[in-house]
Amino acid sequence: MAANKEIKLQKKTFISPYAGAFVYLSNTHEKTEKVILKDGNVLGTQAMIGFSAKISIARIRTEYNFSNTSTFSYKLVVGF
Repeated sequence: MAANKEIKLQKKTFISPYAGAFVYLSNTHEKTEKVILKDGNVLGTQAMIGFSAKISIARIRTEYNFSNTSTFSYKLVVGF
């Protein structure tokens, strides 16, 4: 589930805060005989919050993901 809202600041400038939460299932299976590993299933959750600024054709985003290994990222996107 995710939610966002775009807010217009000027003619070609917008900001958009967003948030989301997810549940996932990861399934593993080893296909080689060189190692002996058990099959695995892992159920996990992930949540994220972020902020996007759109200026003309450029978008700048920052995002923080909450999970077992949390991350913080910056993104620069150019669209035509």
